[in-house]
Amino acid sequence: VIGLLPSKNNKESIKFLFEREMKRKHFLRIDKQKLREQVKEDFLKIKPKIKKYCNIIIYVKNKTPSQIANEIITNLN
Repeated sequence: VIGLLPSKNNKESIKFLFEREMKRKHFLRIDKQKLREQVKEDFLKIKPKIKKYCNIIIYVKNKTPSQIANEIITNLN
């Protein structure tokens, strides 16, 4: 099982995810502070599960989709 996380650092990961969520059409009208708290809560809830159940973790921040795909392929070989 392969898990994708933004970064090893929680603060960086939460910032990355929050910035991504802010761009989504269905979150445009939501209060930014509430969205940030929800992203943080969700991330801190799911990260331990990803770490527990995934054999491979790929950190995706600052990587292109091609780089991520290549890293996945490399880890599978």
